[in-house]
Amino acid sequence: MFDFIRNSFKKEKVEDGKSSKETEKVYSKKHKTSLNNKQKEKGSIPKPVVEDKCYYGLIGRFVREIVQATEALGEGVAIELIALLSASISPDKIWTPFGSNRTVIRCNALLVAGTSHGKGISSSQLGAFIKKAKVLNENLIAPIFRGALSTPEGVIAQIRDNELDNVNYPESTGNQLLVFDEEISSVLKIIQKTNNTLSNLLRKLFDGSAVEPLTKFNRIRCENPHVVVCGHITPKELMLNVREDDVYNGFLNRYPMYYAERKVLKPFPDEIPEKVINELSRELIDILEWANEKERKLSYSNCFKERWNSVYKEIATLGEGNEFEESMMARAKHYAKMYSMLFATLDKSEVIYAKHLEVALGWIKYWQDSVEYLFNIKNQEMKESLLNEASEKIFNLIKREIHANGGNAIGKSCITSAFSGKYSADLIQEVINDLASGDSPKLNVERLKRNSYKISMLDIN
Repeated sequence: MFDFIRNSFKKEKVEDGKSSKETEKVYSKKHKTSLNNKQKEKGSIPKPVVEDKCYYGLIGRFVREIVQATEALGEGVAIELIALLSASISPDKIWTPFGSNRTVIRCNALLVAGTSHGKGISSSQLGAFIKKAKVLNENLIAPIFRGALSTPEGVIAQIRDNELDNVNYPESTGNQLLVFDEEISSVLKIIQKTNNTLSNLLRKLFDGSAVEPLTKFNRIRCENPHVVVCGHITPKELMLNVREDDVYNGFLNRYPMYYAERKVLKPFPDEIPEKVINELSRELIDILEWANEKERKLSYSNCFKERWNSVYKEIATLGEGNEFEESMMARAKHYAKMYSMLFATLDKSEVIYAKHLEVALGWIKYWQDSVEYLFNIKNQEMKESLLNEASEKIFNLIKREIHANGGNAIGKSCITSAFSGKYSADLIQEVINDLASGDSPKLNVERLKRNSYKISMLDIN
């Protein structure tokens, strides 16, 4: 569970040895901070909402046609189409200079939505258009691997440059690949294993670095990989399977995450006319034909430069002061450039304008809002669930211990001993605080000398 981004359970500060009385009452009926009150404070962070401007050009037309006919998530359709376009545009064709290197379009994405909220519908509906586009020109659509990633060798074998004798590898599909995983939580589980190198491979693939597994025989290699990863995951799976290392080692910030919820229920989905499927598929192919016909070094217009200069500091320092959010958004400025390049490509423009940057900034905002929501609200819900569970179990134990003690007060040591290894000391203290406070306290708790406690039931119980 995501303990490393939680605010620590607050300890109640009590001065010891400064009272002339032998005992000090530290909790009373007038104490207002109860667990129930805390639950009511939830929801201060709004749910992330994608702005209409994010559905730019051809992407917007795909989204509108699919969403108005089905329960598909517009966010899901958009990010999968962005991933497909990214993988299908050769890194040798569309680029912008970055010092001695190049920036190419390679936009990963994670769609974070609950079970049965439309993730699969979004993918399957878009798949029908992609299938039609392949009929028109299969060579322009990047190979798509639908399934779970498991080993670095499997990925590299798929995109390898060299052919090997006497090895039962499938034929290489070239250096371009779109990996689409509807259960990407499995990847997060795999990279938790000791000595697993899949995380390192995925970081290298995003950077476009050469990849080659360290095997003694039958060495395989891809010098210029262009792999885009798009995946689905539920909020709970995300919380349970992401480690601290994944945040701070640069792995997770290579995968913008977008939270979405089902908008409508549509018992009888409408038919999308074949004419619409043909038209949009043809437009998709037209854009990819333009993008891949020759090398194009995109340039920035004066209006882009002016706008970029005005927002650069903000984009480059997103989350500053919050180590977690800062790490999660560390690649925001890189994605803002890639998105801008992609939206210019949708217009078949060799010049990137401020309007393309504005759309990109909309996606960056949606990404940041999703991170803030998922890792605060959802984590708070999990924390409260744990508190509720602990409160019930600890209170039942206290009742049993007091009953066994002839109705007399007990100390805290038996509680700590009973739940050692299950709940942290801070969580146990938090529960005791809550049970002895608020509008309807259940316990009377006194702090004695030498940090000991006297815990008894209130008469109302």
